[in-house]
Amino acid sequence: MSLFLLTACQETPEPEAPTETPSETSTQTTPVTTNINVNEAADDSIENAQNPSQTEANSERDVSLTELEQDLGGTVAAPSNTATSPNPEQAIKGAQITDVRYKSEAGDTLSVVFETSASGLLNAIVTRPNQPKMTLSAPEGQGNNPTYRSVDGSIQLVSHAGGGTIDLIQNNTVTSFDAVSAEAEVVTE
Repeated sequence: MSLFLLTACQETPEPEAPTETPSETSTQTTPVTTNINVNEAADDSIENAQNPSQTEANSERDVSLTELEQDLGGTVAAPSNTATSPNPEQAIKGAQITDVRYKSEAGDTLSVVFETSASGLLNAIVTRPNQPKMTLSAPEGQGNNPTYRSVDGSIQLVSHAGGGTIDLIQNNTVTSFDAVSAEAEVVTE
């Protein structure tokens, strides 16, 4: 029996400081949490074992640019006439970011962060225990089940059932994984 749990929340934006310049922008995101293929008893124990320090750590990371500027002593930088380049760490409006945890029948685990830009560019950042992160890319137009490849083509990640299961192909060895949890976020501003 499979249980599909979908939880969503929308963060209310902080009131803006009156010293904000027109060049400043804010990002509003809508996080979504999904548990896949989890039995009800395990789901109840997970909900009852919520870690309050983890919630505090997550809220500490959600700091706006305005708050950071105020922490620097209230200094406001003079407007610049030079063009600014986009921050590569800032999510692009319309992008979807999905973090999925997978487990194989042998008990191996991995995490994949799927990034889909508004223009359709697809990336998968694969993290395995005790191994460096791998970034794999897929060409546009593959639908819900794309095949992601490393730059040299030696590693492939094949998505099935919209990411519910994946096959990781490395050194001609196929390892299948099933999703155990997923968190998705769509950048709206």
